[in-house]
Amino acid sequence: TQRLEKIPAVHEILSRSDRVNIKTVVCNKDLRVFIAAMLSYMPAWMRFLYWVRGYFVILLGNSQDSIPQKETIRPENVSFNPGDPVSFFSVVSASEEEYWIAEARDKMIAGYLGVIVEPMDNGEKKFHVLTTAEYLHWTARIYFNVISVFHLIVVGCMVKVAAKP
Repeated sequence: TQRLEKIPAVHEILSRSDRVNIKTVVCNKDLRVFIAAMLSYMPAWMRFLYWVRGYFVILLGNSQDSIPQKETIRPENVSFNPGDPVSFFSVVSASEEEYWIAEARDKMIAGYLGVIVEPMDNGEKKFHVLTTAEYLHWTARIYFNVISVFHLIVVGCMVKVAAKP
């Protein structure tokens, strides 16, 4: 949407992204609560996918530090300061109740997660959840083509859980 393009950090990330996915949901949560719920979602099946990913990236000449564990992220622990860690992401740019963008990077791929809030006339909010991939190595294209279906399922589940009352 045009709202996404008006945020300089989003525009910059989109301009260099090789893959982009946007999911939109409507709910009444504030941005910190939404992000905390989204990043706290880590069921056993997702940890299993990370376990499989660990072996897959070895075939591509990369590595995975660890399998993310389930953690309960509290809204007050969602930082809006660039460079701060939140889960396995680092905050890139953020503005309270407007947007939050973070990055996870390895030598193969840079993945960005953005949550952009769009207030609605009825008092509810649209949350645009943006995920992008920037290929840093030729193997990233192979990697993302293989995992793209899983990526869509994972992000879809995270967004759905975050939007629940």
